[in-house]
Amino acid sequence: MTALCAPAWGARRLPDDATRIAASDAVIERVNRKLPDGSKWIDSAELIARKLRNFNDGTGDIPRITKHMRLPSFRYDALDLYTWPRR
Repeated sequence: MTALCAPAWGARRLPDDATRIAASDAVIERVNRKLPDGSKWIDSAELIARKLRNFNDGTGDIPRITKHMRLPSFRYDALDLYTWPRR
């Protein structure tokens, strides 16, 4: 068995990590919608990681990585172009 170098190992984890972050953010959004008026909202993992206060900078929306990122398949398949997000 060949050991994976760090970049290859990290690249193989990206689809799983992105899926888990997107799922976590979806749960946080559902919880935030049900909070009582005046409660402090829970920040998403992406807001915390990117050190943002929100996804709007006053002039427009800041793109969310989990909504705009696409990872091409490692092995080309005309019917399955992307590893993430799965469709």
